[in-house]
Amino acid sequence: GRKVVNDRDNNHGREIFRLQGANLTIEGHAPGSEIRRADYGMSAIALNSGSLTIRGGKIAGRSKSISTAGGELTISGGTFDGSLYISAKTTAAISGGSFSRIATGHDSLLDVLAPDYAFFDADSGKILDASGQELENVCVRAHTHRFDANGKCQDCGYVCSHANVNQTTGACEACGKVLYDARLTVGESSRLFESLDDAFIALGEG
Repeated sequence: GRKVVNDRDNNHGREIFRLQGANLTIEGHAPGSEIRRADYGMSAIALNSGSLTIRGGKIAGRSKSISTAGGELTISGGTFDGSLYISAKTTAAISGGSFSRIATGHDSLLDVLAPDYAFFDADSGKILDASGQELENVCVRAHTHRFDANGKCQDCGYVCSHANVNQTTGACEACGKVLYDARLTVGESSRLFESLDDAFIALGEG
C-alpha cells in the first residue's frame, strides 16, 4: 500500500495536506494505505475550505489525525488514529470509519453524521448516545432509529426534525409524533393546526 509519512524536520511543522479551497479524495483501497503525521501537535490533514472525501485507508497523527476550520467533510470509511476535530463551520457527513477520538464544535456529534447512521463502541458494538461533542474508540454504521413519543431516538439521541408531516393525520412521517391535532377545510383549502382551539380561532377570523 501507499504510505505518506512526515515529521517536523521534513515538513517544517506543517500538515501533510492543508486544503484551502481545494478538493481532495482519498480512496485508500490498497492494503496498508496510510497518511501519517509523525510529530506531536500537528494534524495529518487540515481542512480550511474546499472539500475532503475519505473512503478508506488510514489517517494517523500522534495527537491529531484531521482538524477542520471550514469546508465540506465526507467520510464513508477508513481508520483514524489520533483526534479528529470537526469545526462548527464545517459541513460533515460521516457514514463509516473507525475513530480513536472524534470531537466537534457543532452542538453535538449527531450534526456530523449522515442520515440513518450512528456511532457504536468499537469493542462492544453497543450503540452510543451522540448528543455530546466528543466520543472515543468508536465506529460509524447504519442505524434505524427507535423513536419515543417525543420524537427522540432511544438509542443514539437523535431528535427528529419532523421534516415530513402527513397532511391527513398531522403526524410526522418519520417518527410518528402527532404535531397537529386539528385540520380545517374550507372549500378546497385545507390547513393543519396544533389544537382544535387554534382551528376554531382561525375559522372565526376567516
